[in-house]
Formats: sequence, structure tokens, C-alpha cells
Amino acid sequence: MNGINAYLFDLDGTILDSKSAIVNVFFRLCQKYGSKTFTLQEIDSQFGNSFKSIMASLDSQKKKEIEAEYYRLMIEEEQKKAKLFPAIRENIVYLKECGHKIALVTNKEKLIVLKSLRRFQLFELFNGIVTINDVQNPKPHQEPVTKALSIIGASKEEALMIGDSVFDVYAAQNAGIQSVVIDWYNRYPLTEIRPDYYFRNIGEFMLRNTTRKDAM
Repeated sequence: MNGINAYLFDLDGTILDSKSAIVNVFFRLCQKYGSKTFTLQEIDSQFGNSFKSIMASLDSQKKKEIEAEYYRLMIEEEQKKAKLFPAIRENIVYLKECGHKIALVTNKEKLIVLKSLRRFQLFELFNGIVTINDVQNPKPHQEPVTKALSIIGASKEEALMIGDSVFDVYAAQNAGIQSVVIDWYNRYPLTEIRPDYYFRNIGEFMLRNTTRKDAM
């Protein structure tokens, strides 16, 4: 990973351990508004990819009500259940202190993203933030990645996308930059995901990417 000076992080499943909160939100929405029943396991299997099929099953006549309920539930559930992955903040701080450019690239809504970043004292660490509200085409399209690079003033050659799903890998590939998967949940066989680099946690990534000895 020589020459990398710009680190683009995904949020959910990469920085924030929010899986149980997000799965529970969509489960509750399905119970209240769904025309089709999804089990917790079925919803869990969509984490990191797309909830389009689940959203399509909700009552289309109550779109505004569902949107309001989604925001309320997401903030409520994340307050109760979401937490940072081990050592993630310390290592982002370290990258920042080394003079690297740091951006957040997420398919999550800006209101919820900003609340999470401020709650965990992460907001000031990012040179740029790109949410689903800032683009026409979310990941896996290249737009969020290229927009983040433009905001932080980084070239493709010096950039690395760090995420947890195929959406992050595809977005990086479509934008012409390298990708890293940090597979905290141990979900992906390497036959199913093709990043440039693959690690189980932030410690493995930092030990491979830097000379730091206390990354774990």
C-alpha cells in the first residue's frame, strides 16, 4: 500500500458496529408496514448490501410516515445498540496525525450520520463527508468516491476505499482506486469478494499499512 495518502472510510460495519440496530429497525418497519414477512435472519443477510427488496415490500401509500418512522427508529436503536469497533477511533486519529487525508463515504442519511459522528467524537477527524443525500448515485456507483476525492483534494493514485461490503469494493473499482475490506463480522469468503486487500479487523490493516506496533 505504498503511496497511499487518502483514506476513504465506510461507516456502518466498518467504523460503527451498528448491525443489530439497523437490522432491528427494518424488522420493526416490516412488522408495522410490510406486505411481506421477513425474518431477522433474512434482514441480517442484507446488511452491507441493499435493503431495496425490503423497502419495496412496505406500504407505498404511507411513504412519508414510513420515512419519519425510519429516522425515529434508527436514532433510537443506534443510541441503544451502536458502538465503535475496537480501536477504530484511535487508529483514525493516528492516520490523521500522520498528515493523511480522511474522508467518510456512506450510503446512510446525513442526519443520522452526523448524529453518530458527533456522539462518538469522530466528526472533527474527517476532511470530507459524503452521504447518500450528497449524491445522485450511491455506492456501488463511483460518484460518492469521486466526490469525496474532490472534496479532500486527493488523486485516485493516492486513495484507498475502506469498507465492509461488495458495495464498497465495487464503488472503489468503478472509481479506479484500490479497496480494502475489513470483515469484522467474518461474512465473506474470498471467493465472493474481490478487494485489493482483506483484513479481519482494523489492527491487521494498520499493521500491514503502517509501522505502528500498538494498532490492535
